[in-house]
Amino acid sequence: MNRAVVVVAGLDTSGGAGLAADLRTAAALRVPCAAVLAAVAVQDSDGVHTVFPTPEEAFTAQLGAVPWKKTGACKLGMVYLPELLDLLLDALPEGMPLVVDPLLGATAGGALAAPGLEEALIERAFPRAALVTLNTVECARLAGEGFSDLAAARGLAPRLTEKLGTAVLLKGGHLGGAPVDVLAVGDRLYEFSGRRAKVAPRGTGCTLSTAVAAHLAQGEELPAAVGLARELVNRAVASAYPGPAGPVPAP
Repeated sequence: MNRAVVVVAGLDTSGGAGLAADLRTAAALRVPCAAVLAAVAVQDSDGVHTVFPTPEEAFTAQLGAVPWKKTGACKLGMVYLPELLDLLLDALPEGMPLVVDPLLGATAGGALAAPGLEEALIERAFPRAALVTLNTVECARLAGEGFSDLAAARGLAPRLTEKLGTAVLLKGGHLGGAPVDVLAVGDRLYEFSGRRAKVAPRGTGCTLSTAVAAHLAQGEELPAAVGLARELVNRAVASAYPGPAGPVPAP
């Protein structure tokens, strides 16, 4: 059976990232996708102007409508409120793989996390996750350590798996040169080469994490799921097209 992936994320009103990217990715992989809206981020090329979180009653109702028995994995993107995070973790079936892409702020500027969310992610979501994906900024904020080059990422990733209690993917997109992502699973390291485009598409992190979750839902092991997801992102970046708030990756 083609098991579904659940994406819990925010709506980026510019259409570049968030749920729009998640749904594009699942469709490209022909994986059924159930979407749970956590917030609406009013966003354009100048950044995030305001965020409207989903009321708890509406968020709970969405979680209750998810076909969990037909679902193989869950991806968590923007959730904004720690209260909504707790509702998700309570609803998530025991043992279901959770991929956490902790969106804290938009690349163009603006906060995507309310006070208290960072602590809730570290204390409650990361230990429950199968994988946490971090770029340089997120790593510094959530792990207290950053990485400035590939060598630093190689040294940091294994320490973070122990510190955060989960496998960690350090994304090299913000570093110079061709991006290389470093995955640490226990004491094992894996590296995945990316593609540097002439333009910088929005939503590549959403695309990557949703693709990983979609492949986990189909029974792939984590390193294979990350490798397949990285290949999809490479193709998506190469096929990016102009959007209202910048280039959009096309998986």
